[in-house]
Amino acid sequence: MNHLSEFRILLYLLVVIPTFLFAQERVKLIPEGAAEPEHLKNRYEGNSRQLNSFRPANIRPSSPDELDAAARQRKEMQATSILKNYPVRSIGPAVMSGRVSDVAVNEKNPRIYYVGYSSGGVFRTVNNGNTFEAVFDHQRALGIGDIALAPSNPDILWVGTGENNSSRSSYAGAGVYKSTDAGKTWQFTGLGATQHIGRIVLHPTKPDVVWVAAIGALY
Repeated sequence: MNHLSEFRILLYLLVVIPTFLFAQERVKLIPEGAAEPEHLKNRYEGNSRQLNSFRPANIRPSSPDELDAAARQRKEMQATSILKNYPVRSIGPAVMSGRVSDVAVNEKNPRIYYVGYSSGGVFRTVNNGNTFEAVFDHQRALGIGDIALAPSNPDILWVGTGENNSSRSSYAGAGVYKSTDAGKTWQFTGLGATQHIGRIVLHPTKPDVVWVAAIGALY
């Protein structure tokens, strides 16, 4: 018997016969329009091997206070780390920040613009994208929903955290942040419990007048 014949026999045993038996079982046990038979109600759930034992996990979302505590703990760990004075250089992969959620361009000098990533913070370029500098790495959240530059002063930058998407890989944000020095320093301005910021619009001449659209919690 050659290998091809052995493979056909194995395929028949593993695929054809079980498929046929399953189809016969469905036809025999559950006629169209009939209620589920009693003996099928006592079937195993998942891999638990216990009858009807499956229960959804009771996992609650993190509260704003818990997120604040985690952010404070992170800053404390950074301040006391034995590696705090050692510079870190990224060596790849090149697209580690994931999806681009927004791009904000300095209209007075389009060679300068900011790129916000859904799970990787905010990056700034001053040479039309030849090089980028991370400017948001040490804030409470790295997921970015929207970026807005003040039309009256391009050094004033507002960032809404929390990706503007509803998917399993979307991370909650930590409110809105403002920079008045082109991303060198940041100030938390509020809305920490909104989790996902969809849009920020600035007044054309008053950079402190801001409209924020928040999605809220995804779950």
